[in-house]
Amino acid sequence: MIKLNLIRTFSFLLGWLLLQPSLTASQFVYIVDTSGSMRSLWKDSNVVATVAQDIDRTLSGTSPGVQNGDQLHIWSFDLKVQEELKVEFQSGSTAEIRRKIGNALDRLKVNFWGKTSLAKPLINVLEQFTPPGSGSLNLFLYTDGKTTIAERDTDSILRLYNHDFRTSKRLPQFFIYKFGDSSLPDETLRLIDTIGGQVVPPGFAPRAPALTKEKPTPEPAPASVASPAQTAIQVLPEAIHFAGPTAPEIVKLIPLQFKLLTPVSGLSVALNLLTTNLPPGMTITTAADRLATEGKQSVSFVIRNPQPGHFSAKLKLSSTVSVIPGIIPVDIDILPATPDNVGIQFFPEQASPISLPTTSRWQPLPMVGVSFFYPEHLRGTAVRFESTLPDGVAIRMHPGDSPGAVISPGALFKLESVGTVAGFEILSTSPAMIDQPFDARLSVSLQPGQNVSSVGTNSLTIPIRFVSSAEVEVRTSEISLGEIPRTTDRVKRTLVLNVQGQTDGSKLLIVKQGQGLAGIEIRPSEITLETGTRSIDLEFEGFSDRPPGPLEGVFVMIPERPNPALYVPVTPITVRGTIAQPSKLIVEIDNPMVTGQSLTIHARFDSGERGAIRALITLPKSGKTEQLELVDSGSAENGDTKADDGIYSAIFTGTDRLGLYQIEVIGTDTQAKLRKSQINVPIYFQASSAPLHGSLSHRRPDQSIEFRPTLVSDYPGPITLEIAQDPDGTPLSTYLSSKRLEPGTNSTGLLLRLTPETGPGNYQLNLHLVTEPIGSRRARIPVTITLKVESLFGYFIKLIVVAVAIGCLVTAGMIIPWDRVQWIQRLRDQKHPRLNPPRRFDERE
Repeated sequence: MIKLNLIRTFSFLLGWLLLQPSLTASQFVYIVDTSGSMRSLWKDSNVVATVAQDIDRTLSGTSPGVQNGDQLHIWSFDLKVQEELKVEFQSGSTAEIRRKIGNALDRLKVNFWGKTSLAKPLINVLEQFTPPGSGSLNLFLYTDGKTTIAERDTDSILRLYNHDFRTSKRLPQFFIYKFGDSSLPDETLRLIDTIGGQVVPPGFAPRAPALTKEKPTPEPAPASVASPAQTAIQVLPEAIHFAGPTAPEIVKLIPLQFKLLTPVSGLSVALNLLTTNLPPGMTITTAADRLATEGKQSVSFVIRNPQPGHFSAKLKLSSTVSVIPGIIPVDIDILPATPDNVGIQFFPEQASPISLPTTSRWQPLPMVGVSFFYPEHLRGTAVRFESTLPDGVAIRMHPGDSPGAVISPGALFKLESVGTVAGFEILSTSPAMIDQPFDARLSVSLQPGQNVSSVGTNSLTIPIRFVSSAEVEVRTSEISLGEIPRTTDRVKRTLVLNVQGQTDGSKLLIVKQGQGLAGIEIRPSEITLETGTRSIDLEFEGFSDRPPGPLEGVFVMIPERPNPALYVPVTPITVRGTIAQPSKLIVEIDNPMVTGQSLTIHARFDSGERGAIRALITLPKSGKTEQLELVDSGSAENGDTKADDGIYSAIFTGTDRLGLYQIEVIGTDTQAKLRKSQINVPIYFQASSAPLHGSLSHRRPDQSIEFRPTLVSDYPGPITLEIAQDPDGTPLSTYLSSKRLEPGTNSTGLLLRLTPETGPGNYQLNLHLVTEPIGSRRARIPVTITLKVESLFGYFIKLIVVAVAIGCLVTAGMIIPWDRVQWIQRLRDQKHPRLNPPRRFDERE
């Protein structure tokens, strides 16, 4: 038996590991309400089409943005559709993914009845993606708002969220898409708000985790940085215009420049494209929907099925702070389709003056680039890039698709080697160019002699000035913190900088990136630059709130305010360390789930520490708290099996009522660290204490009698029962006439049947009604039955005796003259004396 259990355990663990999500993938889970209340909205509100549109937006990278290795899941609220779609996204497999998505969506069917419970899908999704290696969880629920959720389910959801998602910020996006006019219940809204959810209308496009209603504690901002509510973002240009010949698909890159009126790090801008006068079949999308405010950004327009003409669109920009302007007009000119046209378009068409810091590095020419539009058969067209520059300045072009393929002025190149977009880099080779304004003329033209014509703007003149600058080089690209003991609150490490040029009192800020350093503070967060090599001591704080395990994250240094004369390489600086595992208090509960059955609590420290352990048990409904001391003495009355084995035990016998028993185990290890572990133990069933009585005459072996044992159940769902009889049972066959106990049903049919081995006598049966597994356990509900079985001969003798007695009584009543019996008459006279008593016979005349 032990060997068989080991094999089953190993098989379960192996299956569990194989079914776990990818350790590196982010999860995008779409859960759709299919309960009966959704029937009226299913078609009218295009529920499935809305879900498909949101998933398509995710796949296309526009919102919220999926990357290689991420996974998509489609579930129904009742989890009947759950495992059918679990697709790992890989570049180039979009068509196959969409086919599988369509198949999964086709399986979403509305039930004829049934209520909506948020508990089942929420608990299931939080449990499935609890391991930290599951990556971030992006959750999208679609419902009509007619939901229910029990108090104990709320406690379970909050426990899962607080333990595995709140501190690590692994639930960046949680949206409830609500159809119809019904309002969510207040308790449901409070739960959603607590775990960082947001209720939005159908069609709402989430732009980024930072723009959601996220509840995890934000990272502290540097002291010198203004509040986000006191700043604004200025966006240039205020109007966009581009032209190109028709093609099956046109890609146009438009640069956008952001200027923070008050320095604030970590802000972002959400982008939404609003089209206006497009003809049928022609669509415009943007390849980027999240624009960071640090540095320069660009937006790619993708025009599908273009038609010749002039069209307009609008870019709507929004952020957590004010954006100026909020709407940018976009004018689009599509030139007629000719087989030998090559469109060449510089951007911007009207260049603004550009100031560049003098460094010994090639640096991008901001806001300047060129786009190419050409039919497929002209990919081999030869093009020449030329420039007019003063001495002491060099410039080069590099394709946007292949930045390493540098093209020098005067060189020929083919369109296929560039793709559709190219940018420019510039270099100051002489100190004499500092603070000297000049014009740089750039031109791109087709090689003469080809039977190909070009359209659009193929030249641009840019006013440029190099200014005095400072250059910062980071000598330390990786900081190792080593192993951090549990009792450590602060770790100090050194960062080495090399500063050259004029610093002008500039300051740098340290900005954390990603989630690797969440909850960790870095001091000093502000660095004043000084010329020469400088060592800066950084203090890392906040380890006590971090879960144990590897610590790996990155930070970058950025100027306190935009300064074109300061060059700081935005190279991520890696921080690595390991936080020691604290001593955990592990609790195991032997949960009987039936009132009157004792509850055994076992607790231990996983690190081998020893200390006092006690349990606080809060009883259901009354809220009364009882306290137990757990012992490691080996005493059986306390449930402890072995002394001094590190396992502390206690037995609680006060399970006399239905409900949820909250057990908080508190222990103090030898390092005087208080450890707590809380667990909720539900008692679902209450059996009748009185035995059930019955009797049978043994007329035939299969004679049976039915009992109706009463089972008070607090379990929220249907339960399937089976019978477990004690080993020393009687030769009676027992059956369940109704195995399924529905919610609200208090009784079940129990059938006892005689067998040929059953003899006359009194029988007592101690049975257990065993439920289907609830979690990992089954509930055993005791039932006692007493039964008297008589032999057939004895049964007939009893019938004969009873019949004779009845016959004698009837005969006597018929033949005896009761009014002549003297003793009866005397009794009557004594009770009622007569005035003229009758004379005796001898006294008559």
